Amino acid sequence: INDKLSTISKVEIFFNNFVEITGQHSQISLLDQKNQLNFIDRFSETEDLLFNSRELYKTFKENQKKLESLKLELSKDQSELDYLKTVQKELAALKPKKEEKEELQAKIKRFTNIENTEQQLNLALQLLGEANFSQKSKSMQTNSANQSIQQGALSAIKKSYSILEAISAKDESLMPLSTKCSNLYDQISDLISDVEENLQSLDINSSEIEIARDRISEYSRLERKLNLNNNQFVEYLEEITSKINLIDGGEIELKKLQAALDK
Repeated sequence: INDKLSTISKVEIFFNNFVEITGQHSQISLLDQKNQLNFIDRFSETEDLLFNSRELYKTFKENQKKLESLKLELSKDQSELDYLKTVQKELAALKPKKEEKEELQAKIKRFTNIENTEQQLNLALQLLGEANFSQKSKSMQTNSANQSIQQGALSAIKKSYSILEAISAKDESLMPLSTKCSNLYDQISDLISDVEENLQSLDINSSEIEIARDRISEYSRLERKLNLNNNQFVEYLEEITSKINLIDGGEIELKKLQAALDK
């Protein structure tokens, strides 16, 4: 073969489909199952059918191998899939927006400043008026004993005016003092009205602030859980959604392959 000496066994293998080499005990080859099948196929002239069958069997084995590989991958991904779906549900419920946590924190800071302003204005009313507290801030309200002790500047000026007015009736030289005291009383009254007007203009929505605090708390919890910055939540939600769809797609492909192999 190719200008080289070869053994009879090699020649027999090479020329098996071309010539029949016989020798001592060659009839034993008739007992070989492969040879028997070859004889039947050649006699029935079904080489094309045999080729197609072999190709189908090859495809079957490839799909079977692919199926086993998919099963192995999906079994590994199942625990991760459960975790990702839990995170996806939590993020979807939060509906994160970029920079929202920072905006909510700034909103609460403004609210705190407004609360402080309200407390100071109420304190000013306490000092100026007749213990006339605003009803907007319960934190500044005191008990009735304190209210009776702290009469306020307006009450003191009013009493002073009454005394000076009574004295001026007897001594007209004291009339200017009485007039000044009356003017001061009017100015304090106007100042109290201005303070109350400012109190009424303060925009405080307690329920809205509670919602903001709850959202900040949820942002912080998920930041710790995911080890991410809140501004990365939107991209991360898209990423895990794609991964979940990919794993779910693998399950669909697995079912298709299983169905094809079952036919």
